[in-house]
Amino acid sequence: MKKNKLLKFLDYIFVLRPTLFFPTWTMYLLGVIIATNIDVAQISFLPGLKLIYYLLLFTILMGALFIMNQLVDVKTDKINKKLFLIADDYISYNFAKWQMIILLIIFFIGSLCNILFLICGLLQLLFWGILYDYQPFNWKGKPFLGILSNMMGGLLSMLMGWFVIHPYQEFSAQVLLNFAPYLLGFAAVYLLTTIPDEKGDELDNKETMVVKHGIKMTLLFALIFMAFTLLVGIVNMDFKVVIPSGLAIPFFAFAYYKGTVKETLRAIRYGVFFLSMVVVVFHPWYLGLVTITFFVSRWYYKNRFDLNYPTFSVKNN
Repeated sequence: MKKNKLLKFLDYIFVLRPTLFFPTWTMYLLGVIIATNIDVAQISFLPGLKLIYYLLLFTILMGALFIMNQLVDVKTDKINKKLFLIADDYISYNFAKWQMIILLIIFFIGSLCNILFLICGLLQLLFWGILYDYQPFNWKGKPFLGILSNMMGGLLSMLMGWFVIHPYQEFSAQVLLNFAPYLLGFAAVYLLTTIPDEKGDELDNKETMVVKHGIKMTLLFALIFMAFTLLVGIVNMDFKVVIPSGLAIPFFAFAYYKGTVKETLRAIRYGVFFLSMVVVVFHPWYLGLVTITFFVSRWYYKNRFDLNYPTFSVKNN
């Protein structure tokens, strides 16, 4: 009985989709790393209170946006059998809506002490929330606007990390150039994430890249984006992106060669993993955060839905 109550309570945590925090946390912390390591590499074994505070605010914002996405995609999620909590009424639609609103209010109030961080968060709400999810915009249902929206989401995540370190300092074109390869890699992974959702998106009349151009073309675009990630990283002489993109390209290439959802999922998981491990080099504490989130999520999904998720294995997909 206690276990069932705990799992029910955790529904309200996992509706935030903490497994999606991995790529967004990584982009945010890359912004922190780039801001911190302008002149010389610095390693942070333990996060400071300021970093913890703003990471929590960032997480609250991402959780609210992920709830927003589920509220809009109830029909699609039922078809894809991918997300259960709102689509299958484990959490009521109205409760989830109010949970999202309260989280956004907490983010807004908590960010008033850093106006540039707040502005970036509000732009996240615009690009990765309103424009991405809602009609008449529905950018996620349009192939190239979906890419643009996710690149803006990645950029704003990095800028939020940057403004934690430099809350009053203007950033230059050089900073944006430093961000560029990470945004290309983020777009590459986003393209792959549309592939498993093809059936539901097509039935919901969304024209994502895979719905409009097919799985092979989507995989090719993703591979090209990842190749440019490596190329721009080399030009920037930034090993933080050269190493993970170089490791990820074979997975992207093999996914294109095979043209299957199975290999697509493998490329997504390892692509995110390699970049996350770069963050761990500079912030070793991040490994603990990722590990705890990973194993708590596995315990929850196994006991709640009898799913082995998250996992690096793709044999059962």
